[in-house]
Amino acid sequence: EGCRLTATFSGVILGGGWGWISTSLLSVALNLSARLGWTRFMLLQLGKKLCNGPKAMALFGPTGWSKYHDELKIYAGWFRFVSIIALCVARLISYGVFDVEGSKAPAFNFSALMVIICLMAAEMFEDQIVTKELLPVNPAGPGLLKMNANGDNADPAQLITLEHLFNVPQGDPWRMSDLETSGKLSLKRTTSSTDSLPSKGVTQEVTATPSLVVQCASTAETMVPQKVVSLGSSETDRWSRLRKWFGQPRSLNSSAALHGLRELPFAIQLSFVGIVSEFTLGLLALLVGAGYLRGTCENVLVGPDRILGLVYWELPLPC
Repeated sequence: EGCRLTATFSGVILGGGWGWISTSLLSVALNLSARLGWTRFMLLQLGKKLCNGPKAMALFGPTGWSKYHDELKIYAGWFRFVSIIALCVARLISYGVFDVEGSKAPAFNFSALMVIICLMAAEMFEDQIVTKELLPVNPAGPGLLKMNANGDNADPAQLITLEHLFNVPQGDPWRMSDLETSGKLSLKRTTSSTDSLPSKGVTQEVTATPSLVVQCASTAETMVPQKVVSLGSSETDRWSRLRKWFGQPRSLNSSAALHGLRELPFAIQLSFVGIVSEFTLGLLALLVGAGYLRGTCENVLVGPDRILGLVYWELPLPC
């Protein structure tokens, strides 16, 4: 995102114009597709056509890390604007020029100023759509359930919580028999583990072992629970019908690793902001020249001097 912002901003600095509007609209559409999971969903469908399902899931399947990365964009997406705004404010303080055009103008030209304003508005627009789910999140399929069923709750990459259940129905990955007619979880689901115990009047002893094995002393019968993904009730939100049409009839319970995350110390957050800001400012200096950014040059830097600027800067700054 920082690269796209820098490329758009530097292009407008160099040539002006309003061609960036269509590019920015396409960028918003691509960002929304990625953040809502539809880009990954389409890659999965394409991967299933080109190779088998398990290989496609291994390549493109979502994990706890990818979900965390998508959520992080709500906050980190704003960091790319820090160096751009700081640069404009520094130019305004240094030169005291309130013009919208010229080498010493705070935002270089009017079109570049509108790039900053419009892209910040687009970022806010994206966040509202994602957080309030104004557009649908991509559906999950049986392949995702199978991939997560082989994981572990302690694994940070685990996306769906795992649980141990008795008498798991075979052949139905979504276990629709767990639901009542209203779509809520049935109470029978929590008591199904006693279905195979001896009938009333028979002496019995039930003990729970650390391995979650239930032993019936009178019958020497042992029931071992099966590890399955944790599924919720039937979805009832505005986009549930669309996901059901794509094959997801129930909600998913996210893994424990995505709950109770602690806030990073402020120093670490500031370090991350600094890294993103330096990346954005360094790329901008590569494209237009460090001297032009700081108003010491009337024209943008061209030629191999821009590449050398990644390694060292001559003083005075070359123009």
